[in-house]
Amino acid sequence: MPKLFHQSWSTTSLPAKFEQWSLSCREMNPDFEWVLWTDEDNRRLVKKYAPQFLAKYDRLKSEIYRADAVRNLYMFVFGGVYADLDTECLRPYGTLFAQHNITSSSYSGFVGIQNATDAFNPNTAPNSTSSITSYIPGPRITFLAHMGTDYSKKYSIPNAWMASTPSHPFWLLPLDLVATENKPYGDWPEAVTGPDALFYLANRYLRDYSSDDDAEARLDAFLKGSELKDTYIRSLSENDVGASARARMHQMVLLGKETIFPYWWGEKELESVCRAGVEGFDPETCKDVLDVQALGSWSITYWSHSWNQEGGHDKGHLSAMEEKTGFSGKKHV
Repeated sequence: MPKLFHQSWSTTSLPAKFEQWSLSCREMNPDFEWVLWTDEDNRRLVKKYAPQFLAKYDRLKSEIYRADAVRNLYMFVFGGVYADLDTECLRPYGTLFAQHNITSSSYSGFVGIQNATDAFNPNTAPNSTSSITSYIPGPRITFLAHMGTDYSKKYSIPNAWMASTPSHPFWLLPLDLVATENKPYGDWPEAVTGPDALFYLANRYLRDYSSDDDAEARLDAFLKGSELKDTYIRSLSENDVGASARARMHQMVLLGKETIFPYWWGEKELESVCRAGVEGFDPETCKDVLDVQALGSWSITYWSHSWNQEGGHDKGHLSAMEEKTGFSGKKHV
């Protein structure tokens, strides 16, 4: 697992509360390289690594759709951890992965991109023929987390947190869903690129592409026939191309709700202290009431819901949390 920590915002100037929570994650994971992606960076990323998807990306209704869609590409191209900006980190993520026998390595320990700084430099000219990062041999594994008390609900696998080794083929499924305009749950952001879509695809992956000995071959064949086939094929190393699909094994781990999402927005009795932007919001009281230490939680999300119905940032809701500061974020590579 590469020690990369991805977050995104429209610009590099973060609202103060978001900067505070982002800093908690950087301090809790000091050996992780932090990357703050802007809207401009995101489009460059799509153009460079999935140029065949760019037209569909540009035609998405608003920025919230694009912000949700592109985080799948963070995971596929680079791997590491993604977390929303209203996430506070409580324990080092490396210890979480170690519990699943996954070691964490600095990004420089992974091969495939010649210069990591260039990979994250927004001024680097996009190059659609650049190879996707490949990595030190080992299992391809992705981590998602449950939320709430009913795992059959569409919102129960949020896209507010995700982690992965690079080149895991699952991450191309959300992009293919957009590219083919397949909308199993509707046309709103959650259904097209957000948690509803992730729930649908995680269950599809577990059912169709990891359930038996031929699962890897089925996903390999599907992606080679998909609109993301060029991105997928470029992700295969020379060893991969010559190997059977079964040899390119991959898996998904769905973590329990206490691990990443000890609080969820449906807990109305905790909303007054745990929901960012609500009068009375008090993250310290929230953590005490939940007893996140006893739960063994690695992080907690305060569900700021900073997007408005038009797909832009809800300035009124953000100012209710705290006025913006002049902080200017950086990409640390």
